[in-house]
Amino acid sequence: MKKAVTRVVSVFVAVMMCVMLAVLSACADPVITSISLDTSAVTTTFSEGDAFTYDGLKVIGHLDNDTTQDIPLEECTVSTPDTSAVGQKEVTVTYQEFSAKYTIEVIHKCTQQCPVCGKCMDMECEDPVCAEKCGDVSSYKTYTLQAEDYNVSLHAGARGELTTVRVIDDAGVTDEIKERNSDVVFIGNFNASAGATIEYNVWAEKDATATLLVSVCKRLSSAIFTQGVAVMVNNEMLERDTFVPSTGTGTDTWADFIDVNLGCIQLKSGMNNIQFMNTSADFGYNFDNIKIKTDAKIGWSAEEDDAILPDADTSAYNAVINMAYSKDFVLAEVMADEMQTYGKSFPAYTDHMGGAAAEGEDGRCFDGTKLNGQSLEFSFYMISKGTIYINTYMAAPEGYTIDDLMANVEFYLDGTQLAKDDIFINGKKGFKGRADSGASNPFVRVRLGIDGSEYVDLAAGEHTLTFKYTGDNAPDMDVIAIRPWTLGQYYTYTSLSVDASAAKTEYIMGEEFSSEGIVITATTRTGNQVTISAEDCDISTPDLSTMGAKTVLVKYEKVSASYTVNVKMDMGDLVQNMFEAEDTAHVTYGAGHMSTDGSEATPAPSGNKVGTLNANVGATLTFRIDGGEDGAIATLFASVCKRGSAIKFTESMKITVNGAEVQSEAVIPAFSAQEWTEFELIQLAQIELKPGENVIVFEVINGDVNKGFDFDSLMLASEETLTWFEG
Repeated sequence: MKKAVTRVVSVFVAVMMCVMLAVLSACADPVITSISLDTSAVTTTFSEGDAFTYDGLKVIGHLDNDTTQDIPLEECTVSTPDTSAVGQKEVTVTYQEFSAKYTIEVIHKCTQQCPVCGKCMDMECEDPVCAEKCGDVSSYKTYTLQAEDYNVSLHAGARGELTTVRVIDDAGVTDEIKERNSDVVFIGNFNASAGATIEYNVWAEKDATATLLVSVCKRLSSAIFTQGVAVMVNNEMLERDTFVPSTGTGTDTWADFIDVNLGCIQLKSGMNNIQFMNTSADFGYNFDNIKIKTDAKIGWSAEEDDAILPDADTSAYNAVINMAYSKDFVLAEVMADEMQTYGKSFPAYTDHMGGAAAEGEDGRCFDGTKLNGQSLEFSFYMISKGTIYINTYMAAPEGYTIDDLMANVEFYLDGTQLAKDDIFINGKKGFKGRADSGASNPFVRVRLGIDGSEYVDLAAGEHTLTFKYTGDNAPDMDVIAIRPWTLGQYYTYTSLSVDASAAKTEYIMGEEFSSEGIVITATTRTGNQVTISAEDCDISTPDLSTMGAKTVLVKYEKVSASYTVNVKMDMGDLVQNMFEAEDTAHVTYGAGHMSTDGSEATPAPSGNKVGTLNANVGATLTFRIDGGEDGAIATLFASVCKRGSAIKFTESMKITVNGAEVQSEAVIPAFSAQEWTEFELIQLAQIELKPGENVIVFEVINGDVNKGFDFDSLMLASEETLTWFEG
């Protein structure tokens, strides 16, 4: 019995122990077996250079009992990715021996954002984020204002006066013999010259937003432009973060320019002041130009139409020439192989500056012997009128003279062929007798002139220069350079003429003068003619209170011209007494001395006039008029034929009344063509007739065939009726 009880107890104890073990096992803490990340509230896209953050990140622990729990971030370690570079980056989160990762993306950030329009000011950045550039507005036009323009004020700095620099090549060679190479003109001595200032005064037609760009050279290292140069727009400092990029070559390049966008500025209607002042004693740039992009018209002055850039689209031209602003430097210089060609491709030839090119490849010049029948056209646009000279460089094939090569090429400007006699070779007019040009450097400078001058006056607008090859021995051609003439001679006029045919030239005493209808033409130094507005001229006002011919003086710049108006008395109730010159019963004809063959000739009636007077010095017409019982005051008129040029009456004929010479300023006006049978009544002077016989004599005194006329009649306007003297 005791043994049986013992066994029962043992079994009970064993069962209870198993139960207790099971209970203890069921009460143990769960174990984490892995972690995961919830990034739904986390920033996963960063801009370049932004500080990394994992705010909002949730770390989840996965337990061995198939449950999860949040793990505090402070108990985790989160790696810091590099956000300074664009791309996808991994972020690692670690908890105890467990880790998980998520990915962020670093995108490009515009670091040169215009604070006004929000667009990118970095002209070189091609990232999609920076695709929209400040100034890229469809209605905007771009105005380029050169720093070397005479309208720009240059102020000295610590290193002295600013200078205008012409660089012929990358080495800075300025030898004029190399002027066919690319010229770069800019303002120098601005670098490291604290206080040096380049000042623009620019007119705008209205209040407008504009984008300002400045063209400066590249330096060894990049720099924020406004940290070395203070920019003032209408006395307000312009603070912008625009970088001037480095050369990337480890050296400065003083003639390698780049446009730096300074962003939006506000222009006001009227004049605007823009200044660039160097603020550094050890840093700076060479300065080329500024560009203003806006929908407002821009110029130097509201009064100078030629100084306002046109609205014309100049993108189709090889060169856009700013004549109104430019000094004497190369504006456009284009290699022949870069120009528009017609027909077959132009063959390249040996580069006379060194090296060679195979036929069909780009070279420094064309082989003129292979161009027969072809033309080369170069287009350019003058934004204002100006005086230019045109250079090209040509060489004759070895064995041929300059004469030979010029015989096989024709030059055209705007479709008009230029005369060979107006072409200058190496500064000398013409090319007769020149020696063979086939030397080591056979190229000569060929300057294309007009009407005997090396210079060409051109109006604003488009122009075309054409070279037409007409033979097999045509010259090799290199480069074309278009330059303005010197500033002091800008568009100089040599003469002025006035056409008054459509104006009022006959006046009654006391009438008001008017110059309306006159056409004024100025002739330039090269013979080109330009119509000048009367509003731009000084025009004198003649005295219309007295009778006779009066001179009207027209002045423009340093040239002048004149025309004549005739002031007549109001005929009113006056009797117009006519006396025909062909009346042989009352008019006596005196013999003159014909200048043509030395023989004597006597004026004779011919139909309704008297001829044989022109250039017949000494010939006379004598009229005898009866002055009545008391005499009379009369106004003397003569009816003479029309000539092609104006003639002062008393320079052709002397007038005497009763032996006393009569003074007269009367001018026979010029007509479009001389007409020996068309007559004009000319008022000569007021005369006094005595009672009875009065002798009026007209004597030819000028032997110039262009200064004489046929004589129709004499007229005396008087209160009395006058007759022939019959005694």
